Amino acid sequence: MDTCNGLLLCASSLRSQWDCSDLNYFVCNPTTKEWVALPYSKPCQRRGLCLGFDPAVSSHFYVFELYRDYDRFPPLLNAVQVYSSETGERVHKEHNDIVPCDSISPNVFLNGCMHYLADDHAIAVLDTEGKARRSIPVPDDNDYGFIQQSQGRLHYANYEECDGEFGSTQLVVYVLEDYQNQVWKLKHRAEASYVFGRTDFAWVAIHPDCNIIFYTVGTVRTLMSYDMDRRQLQVICTLGQDSRDIYLPYVPLFSENDLNPPSSFRISLRSSGQVLQTYLEASRNLNIHVP
Repeated sequence: MDTCNGLLLCASSLRSQWDCSDLNYFVCNPTTKEWVALPYSKPCQRRGLCLGFDPAVSSHFYVFELYRDYDRFPPLLNAVQVYSSETGERVHKEHNDIVPCDSISPNVFLNGCMHYLADDHAIAVLDTEGKARRSIPVPDDNDYGFIQQSQGRLHYANYEECDGEFGSTQLVVYVLEDYQNQVWKLKHRAEASYVFGRTDFAWVAIHPDCNIIFYTVGTVRTLMSYDMDRRQLQVICTLGQDSRDIYLPYVPLFSENDLNPPSSFRISLRSSGQVLQTYLEASRNLNIHVP
């Protein structure tokens, strides 16, 4: 369901995968094979769950439960519930002024807070008490943006239409250079047709330690990478047209005190109840290998 800094948030059911009435949630570390079950929470199909964990700060994790009111349009976030592994309890907060985004852009846990794209072209920020801390405007007013943490900073990627007689569509990547003052800096710009071609595409991930973007193109979901430093494309593998559902970047965590994640980077793809893992090994010279 979600992943954050080496931990996975999972759900299991003895019934059909579509039956949410008896789902059990747990958080695990696949590398150390440790796991912990979460206390029972009343099933709700209007709830989205995301995981927050920063091993550089604490060994404790948080599970954010976002409750949305789909009777209103756009659907509002009317409540937030946060589980803390430190206390073993949940805190509940009512919200009626934050608009959640229904896009597939992932949540980002950074600076002890959960970040997610909202429909008002901003990034909503919730703390571990479920309180709305701030709203960070994104550098454009376009839809379908993508956020992720890379090299310790928040990144934002999207398209931009260029003016002029021969105007083109370009891929733009921004980094939040000054988090406190909400200052974005343009990091990269490239012709979108060069990176993505002229076919359907889907964001996958931005490498946590390198200037590399992962994405899929075409109906057969070809997984590709784009090296922003070298402006190089690489085809990794073909996933198949039924493979894409949720993309989960995963960096193994070998111990709870491991503050320097290795260069091994994995992307988990969940489709039709099955989990497919594509292993991407990023060496120091940024080459990508698939064993």
